[in-house]
Amino acid sequence: MTVKDYHTLLEMQEFIHINRFTYEAFKDYIEKSEIEEWLQMMNKTGVKSAIRQSCKEGNYDAAKRRNQEFYQWCKDNGFSVSDGLFCIPEDKPEWMKILNSSASLRRLHQMEREDASKEAKKGKPNTRRPKKVRCLDDGLVFPSINKTAEHYGIRRTHDISDCCYGVIGSVKGLHFEFVNGE
Repeated sequence: MTVKDYHTLLEMQEFIHINRFTYEAFKDYIEKSEIEEWLQMMNKTGVKSAIRQSCKEGNYDAAKRRNQEFYQWCKDNGFSVSDGLFCIPEDKPEWMKILNSSASLRRLHQMEREDASKEAKKGKPNTRRPKKVRCLDDGLVFPSINKTAEHYGIRRTHDISDCCYGVIGSVKGLHFEFVNGE
């Protein structure tokens, strides 16, 4: 690849990033606009994969920004993520893409839960020592969250912690609490 080709590729990638093109949309654009230099570049070895990667990164960045804007709007207006999806303002049509993206929905719900977990733990000291946990369903007491998770086959220990703090109601249908007011 010559220096001129490299600069043309960079120019194409910047254009993609600014306009948030998908690969197919970019390909259609250069075919319709007949930008000869770009059409020739698309046929060179390695250029298609570089362009595809640029499109993927640009779309990922755009989705990340869109999700963050939507989440902040929900918080500012007192909506949960689920409720906010039904109240999307007309001047934000790009937020409708969230409804079609299971990855975006998962990430938004994760962000909501992380905030709820932080809020529940606010003001409570983190002693960095194991906390005893009791299962309210069978009465068993364990010396730590890790031992509790191991016993019940729960992979994510923070689920038990969130249950103990009241962020979520149950984990695998089981209810937990810290022992001795911890």
